[in-house]
Amino acid sequence: VESVRFTDNTIGIAADPDLLTLTNAALAVAGTLTVSDDVKLSEDAAVITHTAPTTATNAGLAISSTNFHVDVESVRFTSKQIGTTTDADLITLADNAVAVAGTLTVSDDVKLSEANAVIEHTSTDAAASLTIKSSSGYVDVESVRFTDNTIGIAADPDLLTLTNAALAVAGTLTVSDDVKLSEDAAVITHTAPTTATNAGLAISSTNFHVDVESVRFT
Repeated sequence: VESVRFTDNTIGIAADPDLLTLTNAALAVAGTLTVSDDVKLSEDAAVITHTAPTTATNAGLAISSTNFHVDVESVRFTSKQIGTTTDADLITLADNAVAVAGTLTVSDDVKLSEANAVIEHTSTDAAASLTIKSSSGYVDVESVRFTDNTIGIAADPDLLTLTNAALAVAGTLTVSDDVKLSEDAAVITHTAPTTATNAGLAISSTNFHVDVESVRFT
C-alpha cells in the first residue's frame, strides 16, 4: 500500500519488509523506534528489558539525553554526574574515583583497602581545618582514645586533659631527658588534699645525687 509492504503479520517497506511484527497483544520492532513525545507505560508492573545474545562482546542498555539529563524518579543523571533535580552534581564519577560535592552520611563502618591509605582534607580557605569527632562518645586512633578535651587509652581515657595554656596529667609522667622550664618565675608545686595523712613532695635520684643550684643532695 503506497510504499508500505504487508507480508502475513509483518509490516515494512520493500527494502525491509519485517520492520513491524504483530502477534497477540504484542508488537515487535526490528529496527530503530523514534518517538517525538512521551513514552507512557500502563502495565501495573512495567519493565524495560534489554536482551542480547550470550555471544555478544560489546552489548548493554544505554539511556541518555543529547545535551541534557535523564531523571529516574527523583535522581538526576547528567553525563558522569548523579544528583537530584535541585542539586545535579552531588556525585561525580571518574575512572577509579568518586567525588561527593556535599555531606556524605555513613551508617556503618568506613573501610579502606589501599595499602597506604590516607584521609586528606583539602581547602584553599586560610581558616580551614579538619575535625574528627564523635557526637556522643569518643574517637579511637590506634590505641589512643580522644574524648572531648581528654586523651588516654580505653582503660584510662582521661590521662591527659587539655585546656587553654595548660596540660594536666592524671597519672605518672615518665621523662627520658631533661625537663626545661621557660617561665620567667617558674614554680614546681605539689598539691594534696587537706585530708591526706601521708602526703608530700619527694625529689630523689635512684643511685645518684640531686643538685639544687650549687647544693648537692646525696
